[in-house]
Amino acid sequence: MMSVGAVGVISVVSNMIPRELTEMNAWCRAEGRLRAGRSHPHEAFPLFKDLFCETNPIPLKAAMAMMGLCEETYRLPLVPMGDANRVQLKKTLLALGLVKA
Repeated sequence: MMSVGAVGVISVVSNMIPRELTEMNAWCRAEGRLRAGRSHPHEAFPLFKDLFCETNPIPLKAAMAMMGLCEETYRLPLVPMGDANRVQLKKTLLALGLVKA
């Protein structure tokens, strides 16, 4: 969003990888980098995508539970993640080194 004029971000992912999001934000704000930021691939992009495969905050809570950061509990109308999405999320977390096999 910063590459199209936002001054900062409100990020779901920052709950999981705060240092990385802070660094990305600073990188985008640095003089002369914003234009380059439009084409700068971020390694966490698959995580951004996976965290919205179901209604927020279901994937976030599932991911944080897989990382050992919280219990995976939900109150209605929220329900646990579907199996296929859970498998994909776990693959992404493994690829990023956020969980162990």
